[in-house]
Amino acid sequence: MARNREAVVLLLDVGPSMHGVLQEVEKVCSMLVQKKLIYGKSDEVAVVVFGTGETNNELQKEVGGYEHVVVLRKIKVVDGEAIDTLQNLPRGTVPGDCIRII
Repeated sequence: MARNREAVVLLLDVGPSMHGVLQEVEKVCSMLVQKKLIYGKSDEVAVVVFGTGETNNELQKEVGGYEHVVVLRKIKVVDGEAIDTLQNLPRGTVPGDCIRII
């Protein structure tokens, strides 16, 4: 019997208030993705961070707003690159409550 595929988007606050726990967040999220790599090879994973000084996401380009949000990994089938992305999360400079969706 075929197993259903899952899609997971990890939306992570990397703002200054989270710096003290980001190392633990990296570890826990990496373990989650490692399990998907072993048991759910067809599952998909994306990583989006907010609270960064930068902005890099499609919605901001298309409609505006969504500042301080960066898509580190677009949704795609889980691989080792996803783990690498999660082990090197940026440390943001903008408070996590900075998001204003228009």
